[in-house]
Amino acid sequence: MTNPRQVILKRLFRIVRNLTLSFLIVSINYVIFLKFFPPLTTLLMEMRCLEKQPNKDGSKYHFTAKWSSSDELSKNIKLAAVASEDGNYPFHYGFDFDAMSDAFQHNLNSKKTIGGSTISQQVAKNVFLFPQRSYIRKAFETYFTALIELIWGKKRIIEMYLNIAETGNGCFGVEAASQKYYHKTTSQLNKYEAASLIALLPSPRKFTPNAYKVKLKANKVVIAMNKVGFSYIEGL
Repeated sequence: MTNPRQVILKRLFRIVRNLTLSFLIVSINYVIFLKFFPPLTTLLMEMRCLEKQPNKDGSKYHFTAKWSSSDELSKNIKLAAVASEDGNYPFHYGFDFDAMSDAFQHNLNSKKTIGGSTISQQVAKNVFLFPQRSYIRKAFETYFTALIELIWGKKRIIEMYLNIAETGNGCFGVEAASQKYYHKTTSQLNKYEAASLIALLPSPRKFTPNAYKVKLKANKVVIAMNKVGFSYIEGL
């Protein structure tokens, strides 16, 4: 006689197995697709469009996003991103365990928390996941980080990062921000201008490049850029 409990467990196993296989097939194929094509949208973009938060000056929310290929993005903006956000980007495989350890130790002893996420991890979160923090999201972030490192490579990851990053209220991508704040393309940005756009990234809806806090950070980013040099991002 068949045990009802065993029947239920077998059915559950099949459901979990089929769901897992379906997720793997869909996610891997989507990552392969994004290796060659830009995403139509991201979850964060959709959330911002639903929120439609007015601008600081009271003007209505306006969405803008512009895509620039890796060849169109200047070395200044790439170097600024790496020097500021992920100093070991050319050398790690998606995870900087030293930075994660440093961030953990800092957060234990400080009210102001810092993150230890790499550019690869930020891209995995911004492209595929919701921004809210949770252990489940972190697990999926780890999966997608490993996947994009394997399938995309560093050049595509930094290209994606610079094109989908939130750079203002309703503004996505450094190209959109460059034209909004400096009325020029990213290929025309000097070191300081590139650094100021990257300095916006922690709070892009709160500040503009003219904010005193952003200017201070931009100066530090320029120092970091000069320290590592363009050879540091060779091949990106």
